[in-house]
Amino acid sequence: FQSTVVAMVKGLFGQYNEAFKSSTFVHDEFSKELAGKDNLLCWDCDGEHVGVGNGKTVSLIDFSDGTLRKGHSISTDGDVSHLHFSPTSAPLFLTSSLSSKKTQLWDSRHKKANWSVANDAPCICVRFAPDGETMAVVTANDELRVVDVKSGKVLRVKKFTIEINEMEWDSTGNFMFLCNGQGRIDMLNYDTLESCGVKLFAHPKSCRCVDMDAQRKTMVSGSYDASISVFDVDELICTSVIQHFESTIERVSMSHNGHLVTAVVQDHSETNSLIFETESGKVVHEIKQDGRDAFSCRSFAWHPSRLIVAYERKKGRGGASCVGVVGI
Repeated sequence: FQSTVVAMVKGLFGQYNEAFKSSTFVHDEFSKELAGKDNLLCWDCDGEHVGVGNGKTVSLIDFSDGTLRKGHSISTDGDVSHLHFSPTSAPLFLTSSLSSKKTQLWDSRHKKANWSVANDAPCICVRFAPDGETMAVVTANDELRVVDVKSGKVLRVKKFTIEINEMEWDSTGNFMFLCNGQGRIDMLNYDTLESCGVKLFAHPKSCRCVDMDAQRKTMVSGSYDASISVFDVDELICTSVIQHFESTIERVSMSHNGHLVTAVVQDHSETNSLIFETESGKVVHEIKQDGRDAFSCRSFAWHPSRLIVAYERKKGRGGASCVGVVGI
């Protein structure tokens, strides 16, 4: 019986790999070049638009027919430092600005923000709760805020005495996973913003960034130690560590099914960007840069329901940016 089960598992894994290798979609199809600073990328919940934050503009690139087409743009009050779409309503998205210290809610069908919340310090993370009704804001003065999405009212605030970084929600919205400067991911109760007593020791150095799959079953974190840690959220254990980098992991992005992950690294000389299998750490795809002056990808965003990743590419150091998609 045991040998039969092993054979079935191997067969299924082989089928997955075969489908993975043979499946192709749009490869390196670029939108109109975007001048300015690094682009921030995020898909809407339907997967029909890629939001691009660039300078004081959020551009919505249409992807409804499987190709990148120019959409419309919305002007914001300050430089866009973070961009996050609602998980339940495609037109709604959040932005934050380092310069204005504001967090704003937008409806892509309108040109004015629904509301603005002034923070005491620049924002380093904004995330909608799974139900889309509340959102969390982490600021550079180590403060965590919970805001009502409909009204913009600040519901809860907690000031931490240690460095805190990015956060994520669990699938119920009752708990939060908060990265901190001590290399941990602490689990907090939503009602009190206090620790539940669960402390995941993710890295030996400051835990900087975190992301989850669509079902919030798998979580990945990145750190100053140049590694990616992979967690089973139900069991609250680390299942693997990906050690391929030589510099700080600035951002991590995970596919909707939790099988794949990619990262933005601090060292810009790493010009080819890699996509890894979360379970094994194996490199399954490489987004190559063309030309000797190619620049590393500075932003990634996985499609909400398909194995398609949007990415930014620089054309030479300081050159114009492009946004592309690649299907795995």
